[in-house]
Amino acid sequence: MEAAVIGGCLIHGDAYARVMAKVGVTAFKAPRHQVIWRVMGGLHRSGVPIDFVTVGYECAKLGSPMDSYLATTINLCPSGILVEGYVRQLLGNGGVSGGRPTVAIEE
Repeated sequence: MEAAVIGGCLIHGDAYARVMAKVGVTAFKAPRHQVIWRVMGGLHRSGVPIDFVTVGYECAKLGSPMDSYLATTINLCPSGILVEGYVRQLLGNGGVSGGRPTVAIEE
């Protein structure tokens, strides 16, 4: 589910803005997902569009080239519109991320 959230944000750049307050980096267990999520956050704060190219470029600058993996995440997610549903599944456990309370997801 982690990869689907990331893939959804790569497909639909403004999906990150819709879910960033609901999903912290600690929601991601895989270290590479944490790196990608941090990169997306930095791009968002800088006003740079979030997409395959910009995220891949920034990951490579950090010494973590991930182009082929980013392509895989895109293939796991049919649409960025569905990212909120993937976030619900990722957080599961009553909205608890990594054992920590998270912001409730509005229906």
